[in-house]
Amino acid sequence: MRWRHAWVLVGLLTGMPTCVAGQGAGRAWYAGFGGGWLEARFQPDYITVATGERSAFQNRERGVHLRLVAGRRFPLGERLSLAAQASVEGNRFEWTLTLPEEPAEFAYSLPWAATVSVLPEVALRGRMRLMGELGGGLGRVRELKTSPVRSSYDFDAARGLLTAGVGVAVRMGSRVDLSAQYRLLRYARIRYDTQEPDGTLIEHVTDAPRAEGLTVVLARRFF
Repeated sequence: MRWRHAWVLVGLLTGMPTCVAGQGAGRAWYAGFGGGWLEARFQPDYITVATGERSAFQNRERGVHLRLVAGRRFPLGERLSLAAQASVEGNRFEWTLTLPEEPAEFAYSLPWAATVSVLPEVALRGRMRLMGELGGGLGRVRELKTSPVRSSYDFDAARGLLTAGVGVAVRMGSRVDLSAQYRLLRYARIRYDTQEPDGTLIEHVTDAPRAEGLTVVLARRFF
């Protein structure tokens, strides 16, 4: 239910009328490219089918990600504005682990995400703006375990997510902005099973992946 409420909020905000007047350049389309640091977090929770025994783990990995953004900004007053923005981001890092004693190998990743967000902005002194972000979208979740003799699994699917962030933007020229933003992406809970090589069901697994990090974007405005 909370996912439905979040999507309704995004829809209402991005559908606001565009007839609001303001100072400066007024309404403007923009597009940009950037990247930064991201940390992916996984917290798989295992329940053994035969005994009901429960075990939980925390797996983290950090790396570089790239991001494309495009949107439109609407002035709401002398210092306030609201932007509706779409973005696509991706990375190539993954959390891995090898257990020779099982033997088993693990590989977890969040390779891409696509989101639609609203960004309220407040003009500060000079050329700086304080901005927030709230939105939702889809992202790929991959959780893989391979073993020739023990339980294995391969979950690979696009899942819904919510995103939130806060940052600052600086006007670098008449049509260029540079922004730095701290963002959080929280994915919908996933569920899957582990199986022995002969197909025997071993465990039920749940996880709620998330990612957070700092992104810097250079954007150009189109009037």
